[in-house]
Amino acid sequence: MNKFIKTLSSKFLVILLFAVFTLPIAAAEKNKGMTYADNFCGIWKYETKYEGKSYLRIVKEGKGKFRFFTGYKYEGKIVWQDPMLKNASGIYLKPSDGKLKGKFISSNFYATHGKDFTYKITLELKSDNKLLYSVWSSIEGETVTAEATKISN
Repeated sequence: MNKFIKTLSSKFLVILLFAVFTLPIAAAEKNKGMTYADNFCGIWKYETKYEGKSYLRIVKEGKGKFRFFTGYKYEGKIVWQDPMLKNASGIYLKPSDGKLKGKFISSNFYATHGKDFTYKITLELKSDNKLLYSVWSSIEGETVTAEATKISN
């Protein structure tokens, strides 16, 4: 009986060690090449007092570079906006301190009657598919913040 228990214990230990060492490797292989910042990618929905329901889209475009879009719903479809930017082909964010951050100059990111203003965007992941979206603008020198919920990858 004692020998049976030792044999059973040994087999159980081998199975346990196999699971402990191989499952994390399998999970890493599944997400091979993904970084923490890749979790920002997808479509996010948020609401503000001035804009109502709005959308964000974050797309990875190269190593450590993410393209950022804002959008709104029209006739049941999301319309993505591409603001006029000074010296840039799009709004790009980069990982920094566990967040995505970017800075750009635009004459129409907010309604500014065609005047150029500087904007700084910060995205911070929260739990349960939530994201904190912050925009600082040189118009007022204040930061506007909204919580967004991920609606698709």
